[in-house]
Amino acid sequence: MDEAGEHDMEGVMVVPSVVFVEPGESIQNGVNTVDAYGTVIVAPGVYNENVTVNKPGVQLHGAQYGVDARERIVVPVPESIINGTVSLAEQNTVIDGFTVQNVAGNAGIVTSAAFSGYWVFNNIVQNNTFGIYLNSADGTITQVKQNVVRNNRQPGAASGNGIYCDQGLRNAVIRDNFLTGHDPANAAGINITPLVQNAASRIWITDNFLFQDSSIALTNTTFVTVSQNCLIQNIGASAIFFGGGTSFTDIESNIIQNNNRGISVTAVFTGTENTGIRVKHNNIQGNIFAGLQVVNNAYSGILNATNNFWGNASGPSGIGPGTGDAIINGDPDTTILFEPFLTSPIARIPCQSSIVS
Repeated sequence: MDEAGEHDMEGVMVVPSVVFVEPGESIQNGVNTVDAYGTVIVAPGVYNENVTVNKPGVQLHGAQYGVDARERIVVPVPESIINGTVSLAEQNTVIDGFTVQNVAGNAGIVTSAAFSGYWVFNNIVQNNTFGIYLNSADGTITQVKQNVVRNNRQPGAASGNGIYCDQGLRNAVIRDNFLTGHDPANAAGINITPLVQNAASRIWITDNFLFQDSSIALTNTTFVTVSQNCLIQNIGASAIFFGGGTSFTDIESNIIQNNNRGISVTAVFTGTENTGIRVKHNNIQGNIFAGLQVVNNAYSGILNATNNFWGNASGPSGIGPGTGDAIINGDPDTTILFEPFLTSPIARIPCQSSIVS
């Protein structure tokens, strides 16, 4: 282990601001050695250990620091591979450029609900019980960007979730990630399900690609934006799922295509109705059972679903006049507005077909 520290004028060792870790050495020892707000740089290789980052501002840089993980699954490159859980347990801590895998009984990457300001960038998170256990306090924005989260289905609690929150998540961005291969029956690709209503707030889920995955699932959330995502061929009950207790959710400019259902609004987990959902400017097409379905006692008020493309110029079927994806309203207390609707798809940058080709 190389330390970028030095002795001061009296011969006292200055705590290093940068520590280098080579194969055969311990990443945890690097974290223990480096100063707060320092950097641990990890060489390519395999590291069989759990790592806890418990100093504020410490950054873990893997061999692929700064390199989009979605590019690395197309053309593999040398990786810093951790067979164990990485826990970010202090303010403003960072993990960037690793493969984190093969964890039985836990997530690959864990963030604590006691702190905020996490950066989870450019990692491949795979073959764990669940992928990223994402919780944070209010404060500095937390960001999860440019990761590949796939096939996290080993046995254990919360198995089959890609990105999972149950303790609380505030002021967070989940952006530009690729998710695939999670449990369609009991979990979700992105599952924001805190135990207390409104414990997840001010969350932006944008520009992600969920392919042959499970849902984006929201329960007990408020002020969430789900925008510009591609949700294609997902094998769960729906591409976007509401479990109850949500308020002020915007679903806009997404491609929601070839799933079982596009958007399902239920209160199955809480028994508390959802409120304030807006569904605007989406391409919703080719979904087998419905483009939008609201079940009984799941929603309160008017659900604005105007200005969407439903797969056919004639508009949605179901309560609509056309032959496109169906709108099904099973709640007599809910009004779904769907006119005007779009007669052609919204042009936008296509999903990252190179990832799945």
